[in-house]
Amino acid sequence: MLTTEELNIAIEELLVKARSVFDKYDGAFAAIGTQKDGAVSELNTLHTQLMSDLQDLANGVGLEHEWDGTSVRFKQNDGTWGSWVNLQAPSSFDYEQAGNPGVNTNPTTANAKWLNISTAELFVCTDNTTDANIWIGSAGTTVQPNALPTNPTNSFPANLYNNQTYSHTFGGATDSDGTITHYVVDQISSANLTVATAEVAAGSAHEFNIADIASDETVTFRVRSKDDYGSYSTGITVTVQLKLSSIGVPGTAGFGVGVAPDSLVTAFNLTPMTGYSDPTHDNYGNYADASGSVLCYIPKHYVKKTHDTAAPYNGLRIDISGGADVGYALPRCFVNNGVEVAGIFVDKFQLGKEGTVGVSKRNLDPVSTDSAHNPISALTANGQSPAQRYDGMYAAVKSRGDNYSLESIFVFTMLADLADAHYQACFRAGDFSSCAWADVAPYQPKGCNNNALADNNDASVTYTGSGYSNCGLTGGVPDAVFAKITHNGQKCGVADLNGNMWEVVAGYITDASGNHFVLKESVDIKSLIASAAYDTANYDAITIPLTLDSTQVAFGNGTNQFFSGSTDRNSDAYKLDNIGLPMADTAVSSGGTARYGQDGFWRYQTNSMCPIAGGNWNNAALSGVRTRYLYDARAHSGRGVGGRACLIPSVAG
Repeated sequence: MLTTEELNIAIEELLVKARSVFDKYDGAFAAIGTQKDGAVSELNTLHTQLMSDLQDLANGVGLEHEWDGTSVRFKQNDGTWGSWVNLQAPSSFDYEQAGNPGVNTNPTTANAKWLNISTAELFVCTDNTTDANIWIGSAGTTVQPNALPTNPTNSFPANLYNNQTYSHTFGGATDSDGTITHYVVDQISSANLTVATAEVAAGSAHEFNIADIASDETVTFRVRSKDDYGSYSTGITVTVQLKLSSIGVPGTAGFGVGVAPDSLVTAFNLTPMTGYSDPTHDNYGNYADASGSVLCYIPKHYVKKTHDTAAPYNGLRIDISGGADVGYALPRCFVNNGVEVAGIFVDKFQLGKEGTVGVSKRNLDPVSTDSAHNPISALTANGQSPAQRYDGMYAAVKSRGDNYSLESIFVFTMLADLADAHYQACFRAGDFSSCAWADVAPYQPKGCNNNALADNNDASVTYTGSGYSNCGLTGGVPDAVFAKITHNGQKCGVADLNGNMWEVVAGYITDASGNHFVLKESVDIKSLIASAAYDTANYDAITIPLTLDSTQVAFGNGTNQFFSGSTDRNSDAYKLDNIGLPMADTAVSSGGTARYGQDGFWRYQTNSMCPIAGGNWNNAALSGVRTRYLYDARAHSGRGVGGRACLIPSVAG
């Protein structure tokens, strides 16, 4: 039987083995991050062996003993208990915690050691200044006193739009004792707004993704800067509106155009122009296609037309809504291929020519349907061969691509309605700063119409001649007055709507017998070529409640009601409103009224009629965005008659 002395010697030998394992790793602190697993495993094995051997020894000698955790004591020969002996291997760490040390962790000596038992990162205190300690970690983490960086300062757009991807680079933060390394976006209040990467390097952009939202939504998120010590600024809260490609607020900057969903921009291979998302920018809502042509995006909206005789309405008040509110009708141009579309792209300028392609660019001679003036027959790109006549315009616009369609009469009406709504809202607010043409009556877009390269009413609007008669270049006015020739009185709008060149428009025809038809909602307008454009299977018959007596009159008759304001898309009244014709003969007169710009109405009954709109360079007051001419047939040609292209989606949005 072992004596107590022999037992103590055996226990000491086991403890020596334990210490040798510890010493093996304690001398390699810098490498323990990679060797810790082996150390822990070997110590655990030794501990198990130690406990087993001790138990065997105790059983072998028959000594009475007691355990307290990893400590043991034995009864002596004289019947008393010996001292407790802790059999757990010793640790060289001053701290073992599930986390990193802090600057206010105050060890009693320098070179104190800390083990983060969650991450296994090891720290050494290299400076133990009270509450300003510096700890260096084996995985590269540094804990030290640090002045927090300041918050970002640059602005963020007030609005982001449905189905859009938007990149924004935050900046402006500073750090008094280091550098700014990153910016982080978090705490986003809605799942409809996400970022591809929450934390990005300074100077890099965050990519924001807006979901396919069902309605406008207010969203907030936090932005913080990060310094080279790994510390973050307190953060700022950014508030942004997620919007359904909004048409904007009448009477304010940016109204009348909008930001297109990325899905449409991609589908039509367009490129947003600089400033396209800033309502105060000249290019707001403007996009360029592969030819360099400029198009304006007009978001889907709803229109309410009310008979109101007070000023400034004088017979017609027009209000705009982003939703289908009571009394508001969806403009017909936003229905195509049997679906309601998110919006449409309209050429900013009347169609010009570059080589064999019909383009929408400023300062070009507009094409015409007559061989004597920049003929459309030259637009042979994309396999087209336009006939030199009105219905040749269906092929002319497709010289730029199969997705392009001839502008419809519905688009012309919609743009006129937006112009009215904008001016009236400015009048109510007493602020006309966002509507350049509001300073000279009639309060409509101005143009080239006095047969002397100027506007009939506003002498400040003068054009550069195209070289043919008194036709001006597309958008051919000085920059200072360019906004006066757009539908919304801002440089971002659609130009050349009043005069310069008549525009052939689609969507309303008569057949060979003179019956009147309006394009079916189920038809995809881009499918219309010259032959399909006069196939009555693509149209609904409509009864025109007007006297078509082969005379020229003008729109407006005192303050009499002009439009019905119908919201029933199946009704003739709704269709008549959308082709821009008055509801009754009582809405026209020989001289018209300033309320409608004295815009002309050539009320003819013509077989195979092809409508033209807007007037040309010599129609004076009769030119204008509401002007309609029903005299000519599809086979007619004109040196002052051209057109423009549109991109109309075929899928719902």
